[in-house]
Amino acid sequence: MKICIIGAGPAGLMAAGRALEHGAQVTVYERNDIAGYKLLISGKGRCNLTNAADLPEFITAYSPHGEFLYGAFHQFFRPELLELLKRHGVETVTERGGRIFPVSQKSTDVRDALTSYASQAKMRYGQRVENILHNNGQVTGIQINSKELSADRVIITTGGKSYPGTGSTGDGYAFAEQSGHRVLDLYPALTPLTCSEKWIKNVQGLGLKNVALTIRAANQVISTKFGEMLFTHFGISGPIVLDASRDITTYLRSHGSAPDNWPEPLQANIDLKPALSDTQLQARLQRDFDQEGKKYFVSILKNLLPASLIPVFVELTGIPRDKLGNQINRQERQRLFELLRKLPCTITGLIGFKDAIITSGGVSLQEINPKTMESRLVKGLYFAGEVLDLDAPTGGYNLQAAFSTGWVAGEHASLSV
Repeated sequence: MKICIIGAGPAGLMAAGRALEHGAQVTVYERNDIAGYKLLISGKGRCNLTNAADLPEFITAYSPHGEFLYGAFHQFFRPELLELLKRHGVETVTERGGRIFPVSQKSTDVRDALTSYASQAKMRYGQRVENILHNNGQVTGIQINSKELSADRVIITTGGKSYPGTGSTGDGYAFAEQSGHRVLDLYPALTPLTCSEKWIKNVQGLGLKNVALTIRAANQVISTKFGEMLFTHFGISGPIVLDASRDITTYLRSHGSAPDNWPEPLQANIDLKPALSDTQLQARLQRDFDQEGKKYFVSILKNLLPASLIPVFVELTGIPRDKLGNQINRQERQRLFELLRKLPCTITGLIGFKDAIITSGGVSLQEINPKTMESRLVKGLYFAGEVLDLDAPTGGYNLQAAFSTGWVAGEHASLSV
């Protein structure tokens, strides 16, 4: 069995390794000079490779398309992944939120384990496939450098359009369309957000922990996240913002809106004190103003806010910075309360594919056999990884999907008759 795999990322390397175990002749074509380029930068170089969540939680994470993955996960899931990595020298550790990383905290170790697993494959680096060849509904090979190369099976694992600097420029979508497949609209997902407020630039670099972020569209809540975030020169970023951006993408897709064409303004609010009830927060403010009534307003804010946010609150509340605490009236205290509860940010856009972690949209799942990853339209053609219309929040879910679908594609491509 002669198999060509296009893309040496996590899905491609996994497919190669599994196909080799069945005795297939495997050639992997990778446009970069190294394998796993994008994998190396995942998790800020630490590689959050999967999650400790149970299977139902995993399926929910890929909503609304999670059920497609039942077939792949029943064949190759987290236990099989961790055992395979361990065989190739990678021990793992589980961190907060069930996120699983290599003990070494080095993505290079995960990449090296996968290249070891696929070490018997012929690796063709710096090679960009131009087309997929097929005849009468059967794949026949690939075209590269204007030459036609025969193959019994072709597996497309080219990734999406996110982080194009790593080589993910959407080639797989073109191959899919050339083969008659439908590619659903592509959106950047898990991406920072741009905001219109001018004060945000003054607090760039400020990280917030244990805050709640709520995003609304036309008074409809489309995302609520709790955790860490970061102010940047263009808007907001950080873990909860990236996950919230996926909810925005889902919302845009459901309304048929392009990433740069918002159906209406999106309003974000940051709750800086989510651990306190309204009654507790009101009491806290009353106590602070009573106990420190002879201090200026700006000094009292030091007990409530990071230093860089204090000028912002002085401006937004309209309370003079040198007003004494015992002179602040109920209406002014209420304005402060509301701002602590709902610090507003107007979301104007997604940063885009350049800095997006994954791509939302892709090859229609209706045209892929979920048990084998084979095309329902072209026999012998398989898809795996981010090129499919599958995406999930941060936390290791997206890499697990790539590993699982890649393994399944390699398994069935090498066994199919």
